[in-house]
Formats: sequence, structure tokens, C-alpha cells
Amino acid sequence: FGVVERQRRAARLLIARRSLRMPARSARALALLGTPSVLHRHHHPIERDRDRHRFVGDHLHPDGRNAASVLREIWKRNEEDGERICEILASIVPHTVEVHPKRRGNKLALEFVQEWGKSESVKLEAFAMSDGTLRALGLLMAVFQRPAPSVLVIEEPEATVHPGALGAVLDLLRHAGRSMQVIVTTHSPEALDAKWIRNKHLRVVTWEAGVSRVARISTATRETLRKQLAGAGELLRSNALTSARSSPSSEQNSLFRDLA
Repeated sequence: FGVVERQRRAARLLIARRSLRMPARSARALALLGTPSVLHRHHHPIERDRDRHRFVGDHLHPDGRNAASVLREIWKRNEEDGERICEILASIVPHTVEVHPKRRGNKLALEFVQEWGKSESVKLEAFAMSDGTLRALGLLMAVFQRPAPSVLVIEEPEATVHPGALGAVLDLLRHAGRSMQVIVTTHSPEALDAKWIRNKHLRVVTWEAGVSRVARISTATRETLRKQLAGAGELLRSNALTSARSSPSSEQNSLFRDLA
């Protein structure tokens, strides 16, 4: 959709992994239940104010204020998970090969290592890193934190990520879906082109009569996808990824029950 059309209709697409066996609720309600919604609109996933790194805990705060503490706990609990975070981060942000929590006086901060050439490297703190790097790290920590959340809500994971790195982000979400419910909002046709996405994973969100409506895809859309006449991304590009029309009272409570 165009920007104006998106704002006017407030239309979003939801990719949902596994079954959410509870009545449908808003993203805010899920956050109040302890869901780490790491990519809130209007909030940066990792605060750059280093003073906020004094916040501790092993469960990532929605605005990332305790990111350094969570990363420390991940490394302490399982070094393989820490190494995996660095490996995936490097695939999303080339040349960023390591990230570790570092003590700065009585505070804990994030330290990144970037390499170039054969032996050149530089160490940088979070405030010197790009938005895309910090968003990617926030997503990685949300997935690898323990105890794992039952539900992970992510808004537009493609934002500030190079198109060539989107595949690594989607692979991470698929990995996360094996151990938790993952709900993603996106306007990205490229995200919908992921080969593992099926009809049952898709929901369409529209703005109607002053409220958001969440619905399954329409029968026509489902048949188009089933017959492989077009992909979900292609349908989105042509404004043909439509929702089914149904009574809100009969639809909303069962929207996510058949996703397993």
C-alpha cells in the first residue's frame, strides 16, 4: 500500500506461528501479560542512555533498558547462545562480529566489535551503533532470553534492516516459533514471500468503523495461494490480499486456534 492508504486504512498483516490458545487480545494486553514486545512504535528497542543500563534482570524489558543485563545472563547461562547471537548479528550487520556486556564503573553497557580487513577491529558502545544494529540485537535477545516468553509480539521486523538481511531475520523468527508463539505485523511483501509461510499463518488487520478488525484471509485469497497462482507478497503488492468478511463476535475468539 501507499503511505497515505496505509494510514487511512491502518491495514496490517499478521504472521502468527503456532497456536495462541486464548481469546484474541490487543498487543498492549499481551505486553501487560509479560510479552516482550521489543519493537514498539515510537520506542527504540535499546535505549542509548547508558545510565539506564543499571536496570537488571534476565527478561528483556519492552524498551530494552536492561539489554546489557539480559545479554550478560545469556552468556552466563549458555555460551553457545551468546555465540549464536553474535553469528546471526554478523549475518544481519556485516563486520559486526561480537557483542558483550561490559562493566563501566558501577554500570553495565554493551560493547560491539567490528572488524575489517585481516586484522583491523574497533570496539564501539551502543550509542555509536546504527538503529538497525540495535533493533536486530533487541530481537535476538528477545528470542534467546530465558525463561522464554510464551508470546513474542514484533512490529515490522523489516524496519531499518537491509533487504538482503531480511532472510536471516525471518529464519530467526521461524526458529523462535518452535518454542513460543510469535506474532509479527508487517507491510513487507518480501517478508510474506518467505517459503515457510502458509495460509494458516496469515491474518489481515483493517481499520473499520473506528476499531481494528482481525480476520482470516478470504476464500479467494486462500485458493490463489493454494493453487500457487501468486504468493502472499505478490498479492500484497497488487492490493489483492483480502480478508474474509464475518461477524466479529463469532470470529475474534477463534482467530489463532488453528495455527499449530
